[in-house]
Amino acid sequence: MKSLVRLLLRLLFRFQPFNEEVLRTPGPVLLVPNHVSWIDWLFIGACLEEDWKFVVSNITAHTSWLHRKIMLSRRTFPIDPTSPYAMKRIAEHLQANGRLVLFAEGRISRTGCLMKLFDGTGFLLHRTEARVITAYLRGLHRLVTSPNPDRKQLFPRVEVHFSPVLTPPAGSDPSTAQARTRLTRWLRDRMMRQQFEVETAHGPSSLLEAVVESARRSPGHRVLEDIQQGLTYRRFLTGVDLLAGALEERLARGVERVGVLLPNVNATPVTLHALWSLGRVPAVLNFSSGPQVVSTCAGLAGLRQVVTSRAFLEKARLDVTGLAGAGIELLYLEDLRERIRPTDRLLTLARISLNPRSVVRLPQSGDRSAVILFTSGSEGVPKGVELTHANLLANIRQMLSVCDFSDQDRVFNALPLFHSFGLTVGTLLALVRGAYVFLYPSPLHYRVVPTVLYDRDCTVLLSTNTFLNGYARKANPYDFRSLRYLFAGAEKIQESTALTWMRRFGVRVLEGYGATEC
Repeated sequence: MKSLVRLLLRLLFRFQPFNEEVLRTPGPVLLVPNHVSWIDWLFIGACLEEDWKFVVSNITAHTSWLHRKIMLSRRTFPIDPTSPYAMKRIAEHLQANGRLVLFAEGRISRTGCLMKLFDGTGFLLHRTEARVITAYLRGLHRLVTSPNPDRKQLFPRVEVHFSPVLTPPAGSDPSTAQARTRLTRWLRDRMMRQQFEVETAHGPSSLLEAVVESARRSPGHRVLEDIQQGLTYRRFLTGVDLLAGALEERLARGVERVGVLLPNVNATPVTLHALWSLGRVPAVLNFSSGPQVVSTCAGLAGLRQVVTSRAFLEKARLDVTGLAGAGIELLYLEDLRERIRPTDRLLTLARISLNPRSVVRLPQSGDRSAVILFTSGSEGVPKGVELTHANLLANIRQMLSVCDFSDQDRVFNALPLFHSFGLTVGTLLALVRGAYVFLYPSPLHYRVVPTVLYDRDCTVLLSTNTFLNGYARKANPYDFRSLRYLFAGAEKIQESTALTWMRRFGVRVLEGYGATEC
């Protein structure tokens, strides 16, 4: 029967278990998976030996005849969750060298991410000294029966990753309550770390491939928007491929680094991804730092060409004569756009619709450089910081393992993309996760930004202490009604700013200062 179930799961869900041999560990042992769907037990059970039992709620088991059929059997360990003796029964079974599967969240995740773990789990670890195996069910949150807001698939690809055997850390806790809290926190940290490590090991190794993976699931999802237009994944990748083709004819041979001098508009992430498609490394120049600093940074990075826009240079009144005087060629997007024929647009759109991965012209490994950013120069001459694909993806995956972002989240980003905070969290995170990002050209429009955020129903905002004070002076308290996350970086948050936002808007400011500057 077990072999038949595994065959069906493999045919329908391309199911694949990892590190399955760890399940032969003798008791007492507790297997703790994340809980994202109604049929998690089926995928876990297909890997277990006969003596493993699932801890189930006796109350839920009597909901219907189907619940009773599944939840009351020789493979389950029913308990009454309202009884103070429930944990004692589980502890006694473990102390008798039992092996149990416990969904420690106590309910199916409503976010698709790891929710809180009940302290009873920590009590079991303290009382029994049982060893622990954590399990990460990857991809199952997209099943149609999963009660989370992510976009669903009828038969998503599912993997289950089992951790090595873990021994709960010993401690000199003065009371059982403190030991229970400490061990529950330790277990949750281990589960989040496992998610990050699995995604790093088994997920895409480059940023463009990570975006393509999300685009393949939802090609018609509107993922990017600026003040002029919105782009679906399909149109975004089509633009990336067309621009990559136009750039390939103009870029100097043998030169890896290419400058980018553009504002917060759709063209900027399109340009970055087009350069990644060609295996080039964009050096994003800080246009607000002045002509002399821009020229210095371009020389520091050894740039010979810079992608920019005539319209942007005219509106921002930027002086780029220093770049031209240094022998740096300016590649204007307007000129590149004219080289693209209407037939090319249609053919590329059709190809991307059939095979989104065709946009990746030159696959990149994680240790390859992805982007060059420049420091503010507060300590003298600005320094160039070279970040790899693995660096940026690690930041994104760390945030996704800690914060409960979903496909329905909407990011508002007015911070410039020439800083790591605005680029990684403000733009790339949404593109990789499959969410939505709105790019606004300036964070200084204190009256306009709250109104646009309100109009777009954005749930995530990135800002700084200075800008938050400006928005607080001009905004209506209802403007930020949809916000779930407010991240602040670039400078330390003042206590008065945090209190103002909590009292007036009911929003907690999460400080990223320090971490984002590393």
